[in-house]
Amino acid sequence: MTLARGLQLTLFNVDPMLRAHNTGSARNAYGMAAQHIVCETLGLRPIPIDGRCGICLDAEDGEIFYEIKSVRTTGKIVIYDWRLEKELSSGVPVMYAILIHSLRGAREDILNAMRQCAPRILLIPLYEVAYAAREQAQRRYLKPRSARANGYNRKGYAQGYRNIPLRRLLNVAGAEIVQVPCS
Repeated sequence: MTLARGLQLTLFNVDPMLRAHNTGSARNAYGMAAQHIVCETLGLRPIPIDGRCGICLDAEDGEIFYEIKSVRTTGKIVIYDWRLEKELSSGVPVMYAILIHSLRGAREDILNAMRQCAPRILLIPLYEVAYAAREQAQRRYLKPRSARANGYNRKGYAQGYRNIPLRRLLNVAGAEIVQVPCS
């Protein structure tokens, strides 16, 4: 059996134990949990980030690439203009898969906690996300950050971001909601 480059067979189907000890690690753990749930629910293949590509989307199904986000039911999606421009110019079909959950403050076993809060997945085309982002004001970080603080001083991040309210994306005509099955 031959495998596509970068793919590896799974020996055991064991869920990762995702924990958080501070805000930064919580953000990463929530994102990893969202990627795991979205890929599992939609039958997508996660794309490993290995630094060889100019843009790193999160998953694919052989035809469409997916950018996966996680947001609370009353939250906002953070979009960076530089990332959006790369996605729009990538030349491949891109969908956003946004895991909507009600989880807040979980620090232990985040994946299972997120599964148990009846999450849904909002599927929305990239061009709709871009349109909604451009309606929002560009924001910038108010305080200079140290070079170690999450890379916010790097080119692109330092130029700012846009917050798209989830309710704005839920009202898009082409949006589709997928209920995550209870585990």
